[in-house]
Amino acid sequence: MKKEYFIIISAFIFGLFVWIFDSAVDSLFFYEDSFLNLAIFKIPKPELFFRAQVLIFFTIFGIIISFLFSKQRKTEESLLILQNQLEKLVEKRTAKLSESNELLNAEIAERVHAEASLRHNQKMLKAVFDGISEPLVLLDRDMRVKIINKTAADYYGLSEDSVIFESKCHQMLRDSAAPCQGCEVPTAISIGKGMQFERKGFMDPERLENVFIYPVKTEDDKYENLLLRISDITEQRLLEKQIIQNEKMAALGLLISSIAHEINNPNNFISLNIPILKNYITEMLPICEAYYQHHPDIEICNMAYTDFREDIFKLLENVEHGSDRIGTFVSNLKDFSQFQAKIKEEWIDLNPVIEKAVSLCRAQLIGKGKTFIKNIPEHLPQVWSDPLALEQILINLLVNAIQAAEYSDPRIELSVEVHSNWLNHIILEVKDNGCGMDEKTIQKIFDPFFTTKPRTKGTGLGLYVTHNLVASLKGRIEVESELTKGTIFRVILPDREQRKIKRLKRESSKTKQYPLWLVRSPLIK
Repeated sequence: MKKEYFIIISAFIFGLFVWIFDSAVDSLFFYEDSFLNLAIFKIPKPELFFRAQVLIFFTIFGIIISFLFSKQRKTEESLLILQNQLEKLVEKRTAKLSESNELLNAEIAERVHAEASLRHNQKMLKAVFDGISEPLVLLDRDMRVKIINKTAADYYGLSEDSVIFESKCHQMLRDSAAPCQGCEVPTAISIGKGMQFERKGFMDPERLENVFIYPVKTEDDKYENLLLRISDITEQRLLEKQIIQNEKMAALGLLISSIAHEINNPNNFISLNIPILKNYITEMLPICEAYYQHHPDIEICNMAYTDFREDIFKLLENVEHGSDRIGTFVSNLKDFSQFQAKIKEEWIDLNPVIEKAVSLCRAQLIGKGKTFIKNIPEHLPQVWSDPLALEQILINLLVNAIQAAEYSDPRIELSVEVHSNWLNHIILEVKDNGCGMDEKTIQKIFDPFFTTKPRTKGTGLGLYVTHNLVASLKGRIEVESELTKGTIFRVILPDREQRKIKRLKRESSKTKQYPLWLVRSPLIK
């Protein structure tokens, strides 16, 4: 405000200065009068109006200038106020922006950390999934694959390029448009509960698998995903069968021990009394012979005396042989219960062994219209084997053929072949035209307690014992069978003596050869 007054006063003073300057000019050049008179007291009329105009002009000019200056000052003050307000607003906004920026940076850092943590957790989850040795597949409610571990990818034969997530499991894993037959996943989805079921191998039908389905809950306690775990239980089932088998064999051992004891007691009476009975008959023979000399037409049991005498000793031999077989059978039962076999090998003729086995099964072989064909060479070579074991093998195979050939026109054939090859030296073949077997049954026929017959006809031990006896003789057994066509069993026995001779010749051929004159005869000293 002071500046405006100063401008007005300065303009007024400048007007007075013009006034005085004009009076001074007049006194010097135009009027001969004093400066004071011309300036104050004796102002000429023409000059008075001019001077008054000049004074008023400068005064008004000063007022206008002061007004303009005042307005400018007020404008500047307003602008300054507005500037201050703007600066304060900018400071506030800047503070808010800084705070927002800090919050944004913190949120970005938190999100980056969360993303890094999420990636780490995903890697950890993937590592955990891949570290599990069983196939794992995570599915959603629409059966789309979410996660699959490395074991599952190897199990289904998938590469990293072929794993397409968000595709349905039967499309990705089986390349099928429809769900797999017998799949329990839709059932587990519908009931919302875990399930467990056993199935044949998805990729290998020869194996067994246990499939577990676990529902996975979300935060709102809803089942949105399913975890599928596949466990191979083939070895477990085999181990369980083996444990059951061991328990059966232990129980069977106790049973066999008691049975063997009960059978041995009466059999001992038979085996001990047979020699005494022979002696009694031998002592009676001279009396019978003397009576026969005077009565040559005598008949005993509707037989001539000579036939009766020959038959009675054959009967005694059969009784003795049967008693020996009972003893051997009981001994084999004991060996079977102890998981071992006692083989007593010797040089034997095959023909008598085969005849004894056939005679023991003859009633069953020729009964009920059965046809029995025997193709056996007359002079078979001697073999190094156990006669009782061979006899038991043939009896078991013949009984098995008899039980299998219970249809119309049953036919059983026993044949023997001899080959020069030491490995396939003797081949015993039992053939029938019975019911036959499929491939799965053939794979189990040598398992103990496995049988396709009713419980009253079979125990499942015959072929098991046969297989063990053949193995004890260093031989092998082969099977050919077809459903409704029949079965062929071949027992192949090697000639180990021939192999031994060939081996000795081969070893001797490798020894160092000397000139003939250096070879010294053992007879020359």
